[in-house]
Amino acid sequence: MSLENQLYLQLKHGRVVIDLLPELAPNHIERIKQLSREGFYDNLIFHRVVEGFVAQTGDPTGTGFSGSGQFLDAEISSEAFVRGTVGMARSQNPHSGDSQFFICFDDAQFLNNQYTVWGKVSSGMEFVDNIERGEPPANPDKMIKVQELPTSNKIGRYQMTTLVIGGSGFVGLNLVEAGLRRSDRIIAFDKIPLPSEAERAFSSLPGELSSVQGDITNLDNVLRIIKDNNIERIFHGAAVTAGHKR
Repeated sequence: MSLENQLYLQLKHGRVVIDLLPELAPNHIERIKQLSREGFYDNLIFHRVVEGFVAQTGDPTGTGFSGSGQFLDAEISSEAFVRGTVGMARSQNPHSGDSQFFICFDDAQFLNNQYTVWGKVSSGMEFVDNIERGEPPANPDKMIKVQELPTSNKIGRYQMTTLVIGGSGFVGLNLVEAGLRRSDRIIAFDKIPLPSEAERAFSSLPGELSSVQGDITNLDNVLRIIKDNNIERIFHGAAVTAGHKR
């Protein structure tokens, strides 16, 4: 997954990473990115949270009856609604999707072929599970910040972009010992998700941390990440854990 097609949702419990699916819903992805860049989603509440079903957000009024004011034609695909699927909310009119969306807690395949799928949670689903339930919740959780992950055309403000391969457990805990600059953009690539304690440790630093999950033994995967993100420096996770550059 290219970092160009990932989205951060910062919740009070931690950060959720959504893999965007432009091959399924290109118009929805373009609109979601636009709204994110404008700060539209920042501090919006989850106004409808149904146990075992979905957490829904994206309404600036928090009522479930509003949006950004721009409807989107449905982009229906054969993608199934399962745990972590992100879909566009709508009214009975299939082409009434606007800014509201939902994240599935569990399998919800009765929604298949009826709603637009535009993303999939790849990291932080445990934080979604912690969202306060209710329709509306008595004390609703909110999206503190929604933003795209940094991409190659945005790296000018960073001193260096570093790829760390493997050793996800270390990230954010041993960065200083490893000699990584505090203003760096760090991309952690591993076969397992980035642990929440590593994300919390890094959150106090001014740089940006993102993660990509995949087969670290596949050279094509590594080369693609290097090319897509203008990587300037590479560390091996085991070496970083020990505090030495390899």
